[in-house]
Amino acid sequence: MTKKHDINIIMGDFNAKVGKEETTNVTGKFGLGDRNERENRLVQFCQEEEFIIGNTYYKLSERRLYTWKSPQDGMRNIIRNQIDYILINKRFKSSMIRAKTLPGADVPSDHNLLLATIRSRLTSRKTKQKKSHIDIQKLENDYIRNDFQNKLNELLTSCNTGENPIEWWNNTADKIRILTTNTLGTRINVAKEKWMNDEILNLMNERRKYRNINIDEYKRRNKEIRDKIRDARNQWMGKQCEDIERLEKLHDSFNLHRKLKEICNLRRYNTINTLYDTNDKVITDENEKRNIWVQYVHELFKDDSRDWSDSTTNNSSSIKQQHRSCNNQAIKTAARELRVTNNSSSIKQQHRSCNNQAIKTAARELRVTNNSSSIKQQHRSCNNQAIKTAARELRVTNFIKKFFLVLVESFSTCEYFILQQIILNNNNQNQVSETRESDCVENFS
Repeated sequence: MTKKHDINIIMGDFNAKVGKEETTNVTGKFGLGDRNERENRLVQFCQEEEFIIGNTYYKLSERRLYTWKSPQDGMRNIIRNQIDYILINKRFKSSMIRAKTLPGADVPSDHNLLLATIRSRLTSRKTKQKKSHIDIQKLENDYIRNDFQNKLNELLTSCNTGENPIEWWNNTADKIRILTTNTLGTRINVAKEKWMNDEILNLMNERRKYRNINIDEYKRRNKEIRDKIRDARNQWMGKQCEDIERLEKLHDSFNLHRKLKEICNLRRYNTINTLYDTNDKVITDENEKRNIWVQYVHELFKDDSRDWSDSTTNNSSSIKQQHRSCNNQAIKTAARELRVTNNSSSIKQQHRSCNNQAIKTAARELRVTNNSSSIKQQHRSCNNQAIKTAARELRVTNFIKKFFLVLVESFSTCEYFILQQIILNNNNQNQVSETRESDCVENFS
């Protein structure tokens, strides 16, 4: 198998007709003709290996789609099919720009030339520098592990905790890092296999020196390495089996299965989303897939081994009775709710009528208050006018009295009597006018 970042292209004559039906992430809807049985195997392969059929994703005329012409093809009997395809991995689907056939190419074959344009962007791979890692495998040795624990405890007890917490942590981390590098050391060559140790890697480096120089020494080193590898593998496998037994005693199924997958190097394969009907025909429509699943579940849980005739009749009668009782209860509850709704509607109507009457009485009172206020204003205006006229007449009488006092001194007695008669007549007229004004005021009030 190639790597994931490589472009994988498979092309040739597959003798399979894909057709115009679209399959998600496999085929497009611009194929030619109808599907056949071999198409199922091709689609299944593409789904498992994550490939797409590139020359079915481009809308072209039928002349640019067919790849094979039958010997019986003619003007009246056209037999042309699309059986040659170009497969490309799904990751580089966008790299294929177009794909078409060249029926006019001078090729001594009954197949047409299939041409595809692929444009990819190549980038230079950056080589990463190998980082040195702490050799943790040395802790498996009891002597080294105990020595490292004692040194680490002494270092932690000797650290002063009175400093700033951040400074204390930075100083402690630096001291722990120096202690681990001095005690355990570092390693650059990281083994691909988990059971590989430094002793075997050092022997491999020494064996490389004798290649094509001393064949006998090379063979002897190689035999020694193979024996070391066998012992290291058996020792590692025995330790893994002990861990599996311990997890089984603890009933830890999750970590147990994870451990088994790590040992056996199991990987999850791609699931196939292809469904077939009773005639072994691939189903691509979503509604048809849903119907197939419904039919499958119905047949799976169907049980015809027992005769349910008697039990079904009894059950049906009891169900009917329960249904009737439920219906009666439902009718009663519905009638009760209907009465409640009728009562609520009548209460609403009464409330509305009461509100209307209250509104009418309030309007009537408002009109009465408006009338009384207007009458008061008119009464006030009439009183003001009567007061003004009375004041005017009083001023006139006072003026006349002053005038008569002056005349009494100047005129004779006869004239005095004449003037006195005139004054009496004037007083009578004033009394008559005052009585008339009082009568008008009383009639108005």
